[in-house]
Amino acid sequence: MEIQEAVSLWKELNVHHCNCTFYCGGDAMGDTDFTLFDAEDNTIHSDELIGYLDNEMYNRVDFYVNSDGHYIGESGTVNIELNEDGDDFYFMKSAEAEFNESIESQCIIALSDDEIKFISENVSSIFGGHDERTTLFYKKDFILTDEKVKLIESIIEKIEETTSNFEPEIYDGQLEEWYRFNAGDDNEIIINGNDIKLFIQNKYTTFRDSE
Repeated sequence: MEIQEAVSLWKELNVHHCNCTFYCGGDAMGDTDFTLFDAEDNTIHSDELIGYLDNEMYNRVDFYVNSDGHYIGESGTVNIELNEDGDDFYFMKSAEAEFNESIESQCIIALSDDEIKFISENVSSIFGGHDERTTLFYKKDFILTDEKVKLIESIIEKIEETTSNFEPEIYDGQLEEWYRFNAGDDNEIIINGNDIKLFIQNKYTTFRDSE
């Protein structure tokens, strides 16, 4: 179908505008959904006209499909109308781009006197995260008594409960389940009274206006 035929069919059907919803990302164009409307917003059915507009849209509109781990994709609408002269179409995109961001924060774990003493004397570093086992690195060999086993289990339980429920103070978006924590760049545990300080990285999804 040529542009003149599409315009004629548009006018013949009394189409006022066409709305296309779309999503793209992951290096591919996702589903699109076209709907034709008359001036009173009643729907009009024409597979032929929608087929033309679907093909032509990719010549008129830029879609950003290539994800890179930071940019995820974009979603929105393309509104299609006749131009002022009534001999061509306007394609107007309105969309939001989705991004995956990360943020690092300090996370404080409150422990008992015995747990702090055990950490200070025996543990050199700690790391773990979502769907990861919390691991304690030890400074030295020691006899693993029942008492020490209970201390280790209690320490790990408190670390996992605090980190899994941790939420950064400032972020703009939707927090994801994923997180990871460690003792810092030097992998030396910072102890302040009965608290230990861990550094936790969280990821969140945020949206911005897309061009």
